[in-house]
Amino acid sequence: MAVTPPDNATPPQAITEPRPAPGAGYTVLAVVFLLLGGLFLASAISLVVQGDIGAAIVGFVFAAAPIFLAVSIFRGAAFVLKFVAWMAIQAARRAEAARVAAAQRAEAARLQAERDAADAAEWMEKAKAYLDANRTGGVGVVALRQLEAGARRLYPDTAEQVISDALKEIDLDRSTLSSPRFGYVTARSGGSVEIFRDFIIHGDEAHDVEPTTRGRIYVDGVKQVSSTVVTDQNNKQRIVEQVHDLRTAQLQFTSATWTKSVPINPDDANDVRTYIDRLNTHVEGLSMRGATVEDMRAMVDSILEANGQPPAEKLQQLSNLRFERLLSDEEFERAKTRILGI
Repeated sequence: MAVTPPDNATPPQAITEPRPAPGAGYTVLAVVFLLLGGLFLASAISLVVQGDIGAAIVGFVFAAAPIFLAVSIFRGAAFVLKFVAWMAIQAARRAEAARVAAAQRAEAARLQAERDAADAAEWMEKAKAYLDANRTGGVGVVALRQLEAGARRLYPDTAEQVISDALKEIDLDRSTLSSPRFGYVTARSGGSVEIFRDFIIHGDEAHDVEPTTRGRIYVDGVKQVSSTVVTDQNNKQRIVEQVHDLRTAQLQFTSATWTKSVPINPDDANDVRTYIDRLNTHVEGLSMRGATVEDMRAMVDSILEANGQPPAEKLQQLSNLRFERLLSDEEFERAKTRILGI
């Protein structure tokens, strides 16, 4: 009947035969030759005693050969033993060096992990402080996005918990930063412009929508078509038309305290107009008081001081303000004189 050993039974250990020491075989052989030489030597001495000198000389010769071989073997065995010992020492040194190197790498990795953890914690503290100081509006949305992106980069396995803990620590509810998004458009200068009901965001830049905020889009230029006669491999000619898109489009926002101008793809202009119309409709109902004189002065100053904007665009913005009866004819002419330098 078969007997099943218990689960915790220790398996039988394999019996390993002891390995002979390096050079042991050479030593035995040397002893054999030494004994053989001793026998020949004893025989030669016996022949000398008996007076047979010729035979004794032969005996001495036969005795010398195995003794010489025995001595040579002993010396070779000693060399082998020294070489093996040297190899063992070198192996021990390499093993120790590898152990020390592994320990140093482990220590360096531990220190680097501690530095990374400290840097991550410091960054999160700064991100939380910045978000706590900018809890509302578009700037708050940008700050929250930065904190979330940083947490996912620094804590990929526990990012959501880290974000949740950070918001609890500063007592911030995500819903206070929510706003309906009318749409977004890719900017040719990089990134995308997001048009929300309460703020405009472009990358890490954000501006709040105010009662004086206005959005406009300007498209200029045309598509030109040129024709070229091309001869193919069969010596046949055909006309190839090439379209040259010379159009430019500019998305422009103006407000009493800020301005924003972004180049966009002209093909996106119609969609963007829809977003702008929704924004402007919302702005018109923001406040019954409308724009004050101080608001209009600040808006005109922001248009006049906008760097990198062509004079024609500035004049168009001022003309739109006058058309909307937000700017008088006299104020328009004064601003126009400043722009043209008359």
